[in-house]
Amino acid sequence: AVVASKLCPVANVKTKAESCEEKDGKAIGKSLAISLATTLTATIGIDEWILQFPALQDLDSEYAWFRPMLESIAYKLVGE
Repeated sequence: AVVASKLCPVANVKTKAESCEEKDGKAIGKSLAISLATTLTATIGIDEWILQFPALQDLDSEYAWFRPMLESIAYKLVGE
């Protein structure tokens, strides 16, 4: 969704990481574009995106590399 520059509505996925299915992951991923498009910086966009989804919060808490990886991807996508 982000690479194709398509803005999708924010998904309503409230499951924890261990319960996510492929369709949940796709829905969460498609929601990244709107978070990046509606914030001033890539870092704020990633913060907003993670806060919207319990599964991302789980991964952010468990893996130290998760947020820096997402921020690096976001910087490339928004051209910061």
